[in-house]
Parts: sequence; structure tokens; C-alpha cells
Amino acid sequence: IINKDNLTTLLMNLENKSVANNTNVFFKNGADSYFANDKFLGITMPILRNSINHIIISNDDFTSLAVSEFNEIRLASWILLEKNSLSENDIFYLAQCFAKYCGNWNVVDTAAPIVARKLLLDEDKNIIKNLKIK
Repeated sequence: IINKDNLTTLLMNLENKSVANNTNVFFKNGADSYFANDKFLGITMPILRNSINHIIISNDDFTSLAVSEFNEIRLASWILLEKNSLSENDIFYLAQCFAKYCGNWNVVDTAAPIVARKLLLDEDKNIIKNLKIK
């Protein structure tokens, strides 16, 4: 298990300012965008996944990383959360608490299957009907 500070340092060391500038344009990260002023480190998905594939984080560290100002750190938190042995209720609870921090579509697209897989496997489908993102 790696702690949040070590993971943040690892990812900050992978920063690529040139890619980050292009990423801002790609995500249309302007003042009128749906997640305005999102910050990027410029870590591509293959590099991010390769860098964290051997890492496990605690659930407490997830809660700190999921609110990071940096898109790639939030993205990593959701990728790593899937490795944790959480119940459907715990994942659903975290999804409700941290949905507003997902922001750009890459984090949403990563988090959604983790949450949906657990919810769709649950026999009580009412939990899906009651899902509301605030």
C-alpha cells in the first residue's frame, strides 16, 4: 500500500507541461466549460495506468486523492479504488460523495463502470433508480 503523499509525488514527477497544455485544449477547459479550470499534469492514460498498476491505496487516501486539483490524480484514485475490496454500498456511498469532483469525461468514464458494475450486480435495482448526482 502506498500513501497519498507518495502517490501524489510519483504523479507530479511524471508531469509533462507540453502535453498538459494540449490537454487543456482537448478538454475545452475554458471558463465556459462544464468543469472550468481543471488542472492537468499532462500524463497520458497509458503512462498513468503503467505507473500505478502495482499500487494499492487505502480507502482514506482515496478520499483525499479524489478531490485533488489535478485531473490525473483524481483519475488515478478511481482506477485504484477498483482494486480495493469494497462492498457495493461503500462504492455507492463514495460515488455519491465524490461525483462532483469527477469533472471531465475521462474521470467520469473511469468511475462510472466501477460504480455501475457493483450496482448492476446488486439484486435491488431500486438503488439505481434513486441515484442522484448533486
